[in-house]
Amino acid sequence: MKKLNWGHGIFIAIAIMVLSMLALVYKVTHERVELVTEDYYPKELKFEDEIQKKKATKQLKEPITIEITDSLKIIFPLDFDQPQLIKGEIWFYRASKMSDDRRDSIHLGNNRTLTYPISDFSSGKYDIIIDWKYLGKNFYFKEPIFIDKE
Repeated sequence: MKKLNWGHGIFIAIAIMVLSMLALVYKVTHERVELVTEDYYPKELKFEDEIQKKKATKQLKEPITIEITDSLKIIFPLDFDQPQLIKGEIWFYRASKMSDDRRDSIHLGNNRTLTYPISDFSSGKYDIIIDWKYLGKNFYFKEPIFIDKE
């Protein structure tokens, strides 16, 4: 049987280090990377407009209400006496998985409620982002929610 000396120990240590680096490189190159949003820089330029819209939203008498039961209900406040005139977009943004994002146009009836079945969503955290216009005034609402379908 051959005896190990310090040269063999150095060789084994270097071999382990090289194999570890190769494994790390392999893992990193096969990791999925998604941007927060596709058009990050143009959105950053519109940030000041977003701040003004948020201020207008805070001035409403009531906030937007979100209810999660067997469906997801988004209820607009009574400040909008003609809810069918609300035009805008609602975005269900999921940071962890871009393919679960969902965008819809806002179409309200007199009940001021948007309803979505929970089955349309995966379990996890979403940000609800609502950007709308009513009688020439712009509004913006953003709130995180957690959907648990277990």
